[in-house]
Amino acid sequence: SLVGVVVGHCFSVWLMFKGGRGLAAAAGAMLVVSWIFVVMWLACWSVGYSFSKNIHVGNIVAIIASPLLGYVVPKSIILKFTMGTFSAAQILLIYSLMSAVLFIRHIGPLRDLIGSRTTGGK
Repeated sequence: SLVGVVVGHCFSVWLMFKGGRGLAAAAGAMLVVSWIFVVMWLACWSVGYSFSKNIHVGNIVAIIASPLLGYVVPKSIILKFTMGTFSAAQILLIYSLMSAVLFIRHIGPLRDLIGSRTTGGK
C-alpha cells in the first residue's frame, strides 16, 4: 500500500518507530500513481513558503492545503494524470491518509514554530 510506504518511512520498526518526516516517500509514491498531486503539493508549498520564508511553514501549508485542493480539482483531471486502475476517490483517500501521516510527523516542527513565535524567536 502507498500509505504503508509513508508509515514505514516515518515510523520504522528498525529505528524504534522513529524515522523521517515522510515527504520524499510520499512524493515518490504519488509520482508513481498520480503525479499531479506532487505538482499541487509544490504549488501549495510555494505559497506557504513565499509568505513565511520558513520551510516548515511551507510544508505544513502544503500538507493541509494540497489534499483540500485535490477535492476541488475535477476528477477528470485527476484521472488524466493517473497510472493504473485507481479511481479518483481511491487516489484522494490515499493522498489524504498520507497527508495525515505527514501532518503527524510535522507536529514537532509546528510546535517549535509556534513556540518560537510566542517567545519572540528565542
